[in-house]
Amino acid sequence: MTDVLSTERRAAPPRATSSGALVVAGRMPGGLGAYVSHDDGMTWQGYRIGTDVWGMGSMLEFKPDVLLYVYMDSRGRFARSQFLRVTPDGLEPSREMLPDNK
Repeated sequence: MTDVLSTERRAAPPRATSSGALVVAGRMPGGLGAYVSHDDGMTWQGYRIGTDVWGMGSMLEFKPDVLLYVYMDSRGRFARSQFLRVTPDGLEPSREMLPDNK
C-alpha cells in the first residue's frame, strides 16, 4: 500500500501507539478500513473494519495500544465509534472496552 495517506481515501490523521505502531483509518475500496505499520511507515497492512463509506473521523490512543476511532455514518447523521487493539500480529476489535465486559 503506497498511498495510504492520500486525500482521495479520506483518512483520519495517523496515530502512533505506545508500542510505536502507526495507524491510519478511513475510506478504502468497499468500506471503512484501517492500516497499520510496524516499521515506521515503510510497509502497511490493511484491515476492513466496517461497511460505511464515510471514513473521516478522529482517532486517539485510549490506553496503550488501544485506539478509539470516532467517525460519522454514511449519511452523516450519527457518530459511530470502535475500539481497536494493535497487536504485533495486526489489528483486532478491543471487546474488553465494551460496557458489558469487565
